[in-house]
Amino acid sequence: MNWLKNTALICVSLLFTFAVCEGGIRALVSLGLIERPGGESVVHSVEKTALDKHNARKRKSDNSILSYEYDPSDPNINSLGLRGKETTVNKPEDVYRIALIGDSFAYGYSVALSDIFATQLENRLNDNSEGRRYEILNFGRSGYGTVQQAELYRTYIRQFDPDEILLSYVLNDVTGTEFLAEIFRADVAYRNTRDQLSQYSLLATWVYMTYHRLSQSQTKEELWNSLYVDSSPEFHTVQNALAELATMAQQDGVKRRAIIFPELGADAENYPYKEVHNVVKAALSESGFDTRDLLPDYEQYSDWSELIVARDDQHPNSKGHDIATTAIYEFLVD
Repeated sequence: MNWLKNTALICVSLLFTFAVCEGGIRALVSLGLIERPGGESVVHSVEKTALDKHNARKRKSDNSILSYEYDPSDPNINSLGLRGKETTVNKPEDVYRIALIGDSFAYGYSVALSDIFATQLENRLNDNSEGRRYEILNFGRSGYGTVQQAELYRTYIRQFDPDEILLSYVLNDVTGTEFLAEIFRADVAYRNTRDQLSQYSLLATWVYMTYHRLSQSQTKEELWNSLYVDSSPEFHTVQNALAELATMAQQDGVKRRAIIFPELGADAENYPYKEVHNVVKAALSESGFDTRDLLPDYEQYSDWSELIVARDDQHPNSKGHDIATTAIYEFLVD
């Protein structure tokens, strides 16, 4: 029976070692010497079902590049398929029309219509205008990248005769929707596992986080940065789409402006994509877009968890839209 005693001794030793290590980590956390494993990116959470009502239904598009369009019968969408109040295709004589082009940030995903920056910006422009009425048409569609945005302008937006286009650029516009969905699913699975473990054992959480970090061929930061190097085919596609959009706008006599949103799920105090912002701004400038990078405006806030919808929804919330509204208003009237 010696083998049984030896096995029991090994098990007791392992449990004792585990308990000592667990106690050591908890002591270091309580003393503030290390961050709590699994707690470094905990953000404010909300009841998502209450916010989903702001997100419009989709229907398949006949255009294979666009893939989908919004359902005009959805209460979030007007009869022309845009998010906002009813309008007409023909532009009234006294209206200065701005076509907002972008993805879910421009649409205002999970945020009420009254709180999104498109609505707030139109109100602010009209409150301070003299003899001119502004109209911002929100062509933002969740998941659309630069290629689809250029195609949307070519096939649909230009008939609205905008005076200028305002392109809302988000760093994930360089990729396709399925690529983004795969990254999102993996990230949610990792965070859910990490957070569940942290409720029971900080040691197990630390081991899991360490294994996850070492098993990644690229960190999330490395992946996003790699998509914006000169050799990136994805970024070349973006540059070509920007050039195409700029050419069409120039032919139509439409002014070109753009804004760049930061990745609000990243570390605000050690933001890892500053060089990416510079690359994007240079590409936009090369295509003739007057550009405002919104990163400095968001960097005034050290805790970006207060600016996003929820831990698993890193779109700007109403406060995040307020920041964008103020910055873009200054940009447009400057």
